[in-house]
Amino acid sequence: MATVFDIRLKKVNKVYHEGDTVSGVVVIVSKNEVKHEGITLNLDGAVGLQLSSKSVGLFDAFYNSVKPIQLINYTLEMAKPGKIPSGKTEMPFEFPLKPKGSKSLFETYHGVFVNIQYLLKCEMKRGLLNKDLQKIQEFIVEYRANAERAFSKPVSFCITPDSMQNIKEKTKIPTFKVKGHLDSTVCCLTQPFTGELVIEHCDMPIKSIELQLVRLETCGCAEGYAKDATEIQNIQIGEGDVCRAVSIPIYMIFPRLFTCPTLVTTNFKVDMEGSTAEVLPIPEFNAWNVKPTSQPCSLADVMSEELAQSLELKDKLHQTKIIHDTLQVTDVVSEESKDGNTNSDLLLAQMLQMEYDKEYDDILKRKEEKFNGTNKVSISFANYRKMPEGFYESDSSSEGEDAEFREWDSFEESEKSSPVVGKTGFTKQGTTITTKHDATICGRRNACRVMGFPPGFLTGDAGGFDMKLSNSVYNHLKVHSMTEQKRTKRLHDKVEKSTVEQVLDPKTRLIVYKIINSGVLENVNGIVSTGKESVVLHAEGGKTETQLVPMECALKVYKTTLNEFKSRDKYIRDDYRFKERFNKQNPRKIIRLWAEKEMHNLNRIHQAGISCPEVITLKKHVLVMSFIGTDAKPAPKLKEVELSSEQFQDAYKQTIDIMQKLFSVCKLIHADLSEYNLLWHNNNVWVIDVSQSIEVTHPQAFEFLYRDCCNISTFFSKLITNVLSGKELFTAVCGLTFPGEGTELLSQIQDFERNEEFLAHGVSDKNYSFDYMFDLSQKEAEKKQQSENLTQEALPKAE
Repeated sequence: MATVFDIRLKKVNKVYHEGDTVSGVVVIVSKNEVKHEGITLNLDGAVGLQLSSKSVGLFDAFYNSVKPIQLINYTLEMAKPGKIPSGKTEMPFEFPLKPKGSKSLFETYHGVFVNIQYLLKCEMKRGLLNKDLQKIQEFIVEYRANAERAFSKPVSFCITPDSMQNIKEKTKIPTFKVKGHLDSTVCCLTQPFTGELVIEHCDMPIKSIELQLVRLETCGCAEGYAKDATEIQNIQIGEGDVCRAVSIPIYMIFPRLFTCPTLVTTNFKVDMEGSTAEVLPIPEFNAWNVKPTSQPCSLADVMSEELAQSLELKDKLHQTKIIHDTLQVTDVVSEESKDGNTNSDLLLAQMLQMEYDKEYDDILKRKEEKFNGTNKVSISFANYRKMPEGFYESDSSSEGEDAEFREWDSFEESEKSSPVVGKTGFTKQGTTITTKHDATICGRRNACRVMGFPPGFLTGDAGGFDMKLSNSVYNHLKVHSMTEQKRTKRLHDKVEKSTVEQVLDPKTRLIVYKIINSGVLENVNGIVSTGKESVVLHAEGGKTETQLVPMECALKVYKTTLNEFKSRDKYIRDDYRFKERFNKQNPRKIIRLWAEKEMHNLNRIHQAGISCPEVITLKKHVLVMSFIGTDAKPAPKLKEVELSSEQFQDAYKQTIDIMQKLFSVCKLIHADLSEYNLLWHNNNVWVIDVSQSIEVTHPQAFEFLYRDCCNISTFFSKLITNVLSGKELFTAVCGLTFPGEGTELLSQIQDFERNEEFLAHGVSDKNYSFDYMFDLSQKEAEKKQQSENLTQEALPKAE
């Protein structure tokens, strides 16, 4: 059980006023005793200011950061270094909510550029090998209710085109006049904002009338003040072409979470403004206020293909001009940066404009993705982009199709640069000792494991920086991932889950499309079978100039996750053919090695004359083979086929012959041979699923062979007589004999493998070298004792 560290306030709503006492308890719950180096509690209140790049510029916003304004700060020592007993421990605390010196506390406020926050931070210092515990609790500060109400005075207003200040081309605005009044410009946050307005005159019909509440935040900087406006509420008070000279009421409730009392200090200011907006269908006007005459045209001209092509060409020329101008600016920037001359104001303005356009396009892309979500029908915002889509992205083909998996390179580099911890549990480099529980090594390992979570678990680009995750965080993420997996399995059908989400992802579909376009396949029909490692689909063969493709093919697509078959690595890491290329951290590389291994095994088996699928081509984790069956119906497995006793006897002899040829000719062991991986087609036994097949030199080769022999003997002993036992079949295949039966025999085989591994490499990978050396020393001691006994017996005879 992990240690629970929490701060609990006495007030449930966590709302306090200046002069109150903030009280509560620090709760520590642990199953065992917790040793610590001291526990401290800090109360901190500050104003954080952030400058906007739109107001002061991109460079000033980055460099001219405003130091936070400290309002209140207290520190209390909760416990001195020692131990916290097991169970639940509560430590009470109290803080007076009084500001420093002559300052006053402001209300809690979370804005865009101004942030007023009050935090309680408790920290437990622990030893070198343990992570410090920390808990942060925010509480809210509000002004006390004032009994004296502000003096309410109505304020009248009149809006005309001449009074509008934020319109550049006023000639395009139709003539209108809006009058009204506000009940008061000094408002209480708990009371509504009221008034009324009247449309006296408007030349054009009105679509709607809207009332906006705008928040103005002003921050101080080195060059003066930076002012930014943010719209926090927009309500409609009139819809359609409202009647003229009719009073329209104004009634707005302030959103409490997004507003605060007006604040005016020497460093920042927060106030609210209201504005009205009339939405009008404004037509186009020219400088002389003369409507241009339109030339009549026929419907055939509008629908002509030439007109469509000319419009498309015009649009392409416009986009090409934009790209040319941008590239020209980029070239000038690169040339002047080489010369060290960047004094051109025009050049700097164009550079900033490029950055703003890129930021605008990125925001638009995120909004598009959020709006579409996982819908099959999506809406594109491409027409509103500043630059064409894909302009900012590199289109180099040298990056490859797996550029998004380059994050694994950073993990591999970090692993290679980290000290290697051996089987002793620690390593020493000079005066530095690193254990297997090192926080940095464990953090990187946990981050790498998180990147291997299922595709539905969004992990982000963790490979772009040196991310480290503690064991606690990793365990929480793992539990969440497993919970989401179970929930997804309940929502989706098993076949759809195994094919769409884990196999036919967008990259896999692209690979299949390329295989079809190359002419190897004509089309892909459907799923034939599913398993823990792959899905097999039926396809129709095509025609190529260099290769003869059968009429029916099998498309084997390996699953792109390791969730259902997590023990793949033990079949690859000790295989000399793939040992140097094995990398457990990258799931896609393991899957490609898995597919490549099956291709090599099938080629070797086919050359030995054993009935198996013939390999046609391999593209990453998609393997194309000949189809075992007829008319899109796969051949039945030995588990499912109904045969006579003579046919089963013949199948048994063929199976033994296949196992012997695999061992003696192919130098392979199937490692998963059973009635499920043997097909019956045209009175012959066919071998399939040889991706896990291993070399006879594998450290666990004879263990896997004995398991295959037991599987075959168990299956055929239920159908026919005169079947060899697992031990007899093992001896018939490899020629080795060991004493014992069942578990004892398996133990003897494992001891033999360990001894062979030790003699071949000097060190056993399974930490059993001590047992082997102990047995050798016992045998030498026995031989020595026997020689001494023989010597003593020979001495009396000599006398």
